[in-house]
Amino acid sequence: MNWTTANSWANNLVYGGFSDWRLPSSLNANGSGPCGPAFNCTGSEMGHMFYVNWGATANNSFSTGTNAANLALFSNVVSFIYWSGTEYAPNQSEAWFFNVTQGAQANLTKIGGLFAVAVRPGDVTASVPEPQSLALVLLGLGAGMVARRRRPR
Repeated sequence: MNWTTANSWANNLVYGGFSDWRLPSSLNANGSGPCGPAFNCTGSEMGHMFYVNWGATANNSFSTGTNAANLALFSNVVSFIYWSGTEYAPNQSEAWFFNVTQGAQANLTKIGGLFAVAVRPGDVTASVPEPQSLALVLLGLGAGMVARRRRPR
């Protein structure tokens, strides 16, 4: 998605009963920054996730992180580049991104096609079953019932 489409997607997302989703910020937690273009930008939301929560290191993919418990909480993470919701101040036609393939935070023109992740304050504990898993369970129950009916008495 380009930056505008990614922002629109996140801002209009309703998931787990929450509608206050957004793209992650590239600013530091205290509002300063952003850090970069650089590695080891642990103050931004994606940088904190990459370096602190996942335990990954610069010039390595997020999947090499040392915190297996936190890595296991995420699925469908693509080893590529993700938009942030922060515009690049010197040039309003650009925005900040975070590269989970190597741990770098930098800027790019907003028309580039990157991935997006939505974030919100607080924890989201809603569990959504995968449609494929539910279908397999139902299929298994149905097959079990048919097999039981056909068994001679």
